[in-house]
Amino acid sequence: QALPGPVSASDIEMVALRRHRGNFGTSALKHLDSAAAGRISNSTQSFAAFPVLYDGWDQLQRAALIWTVFWAVLFYFIVGTQPLWMKNVPQSTKEHENDRYWCARNMFGITHALLIAALSVPAAIFLLAAPEQVKFASSTHLASCGIDSGGAAMLEWDGVAQAVGLAALAVTAFMISDLVILVIHKQLTADYCVHHAAFIIAGALLRGSCMLPFNGAVLLAMEASTPFLNYTLLYRNRGSEYNLSTSVSGAIFLLLFLLLRAGLNTYATVLLWFKLDVAFPARVPTWQIWTVVVALTAGAGVQLFWLPGILRTFLASALAPA
Repeated sequence: QALPGPVSASDIEMVALRRHRGNFGTSALKHLDSAAAGRISNSTQSFAAFPVLYDGWDQLQRAALIWTVFWAVLFYFIVGTQPLWMKNVPQSTKEHENDRYWCARNMFGITHALLIAALSVPAAIFLLAAPEQVKFASSTHLASCGIDSGGAAMLEWDGVAQAVGLAALAVTAFMISDLVILVIHKQLTADYCVHHAAFIIAGALLRGSCMLPFNGAVLLAMEASTPFLNYTLLYRNRGSEYNLSTSVSGAIFLLLFLLLRAGLNTYATVLLWFKLDVAFPARVPTWQIWTVVVALTAGAGVQLFWLPGILRTFLASALAPA
């Protein structure tokens, strides 16, 4: 049976909705104009085998592999050069902090976080004030996550969407590489395991479907605090000459943690729960929706779990005698 009239991208999303969720819910139907809704209601037999249109899947897989290998190579390059960039740095009073791999991983985290923050922090700021349709936009262009619908008003956000897409791909690949590195060098802890697993699952699903740009940008923007944490960890026990710089770095880390990780990320997660009926494109199956929601909620929970310990550490350092 032929499809009556032209079929739009929104029609195809409704095909996926019927295939994955089994009905045409009212919250999904409101994304269509009346003509599209009429075409769907009159063509249920034809839609059973109609394909969902994506492009760029092969490019996305290649890019993910390249980024994962890049991060692994970068880590071991930093390991190899560690004696050079730590040459004039005193030994730490904590023996494990003199381990080459421990030092390299902190520098690895700084390098990664600077790149991700440069891409994601401006995007998160722009998207914070963006309309709801932009916060929860999606794209079928998997290679770049470029905006593909919504008219001129939506196309104005194309650069932001692509920046979030690039950063999401880079950070998901980083988490995969870093998780393997933590396991190989016996530095993996339970909280890091939950943190990385949540990021990898959420990142793969969000980036693989090019959706939830606001939540994605906020997750990525949290990395802005990481360079200050890693600097503090790397130099805090290496003599009095680092006391001032590590104190300032620790204070900046705490401020950014409160603003981005405990504050903005919690807000974005709560907003997602309140906007579940419009947040996800109709083509996304229910199991993926709940997997993403649970992963993002778990990630936010880990940040709040870390907060009391971070506050205790900061206060103990601030109140300690000079």
